[in-house]
Amino acid sequence: MRGVSLPIATLAIAGTLVGCGGGGGGDTAVGAAATPPQPKGDLTAGRDAFLIGTEPRCGDCHALADAGTTAQVAANLDEAKPTFEEVLDAMAEGPGAMPKYGEVSMEVQTNIAAYVEYATHGGG
Repeated sequence: MRGVSLPIATLAIAGTLVGCGGGGGGDTAVGAAATPPQPKGDLTAGRDAFLIGTEPRCGDCHALADAGTTAQVAANLDEAKPTFEEVLDAMAEGPGAMPKYGEVSMEVQTNIAAYVEYATHGGG
């Protein structure tokens, strides 16, 4: 009899936890917050491009823990935490000593921006 009660108790607990997930007309914001936003580009391609897809390479100047880069020439991206739009703007404008990356395709720029935003905002 003892062997039967543990599975039943487990099912009862599981059923209770599933019931907490809702869908019964309660607050939908709780369920929405659990779904992370989709990246704005291909994160794997963005990481690859960050490391080897541009000249000069992003990681030659920028520190980014997720990419394993520790350069100190330009902004530490882990500290700056740039948004997707800020990365795209920086690649277009070339702030400070940073070159402009106009010759890099928009797809590659988008992937880099998506990756940097993801890696610096708790995703990586």
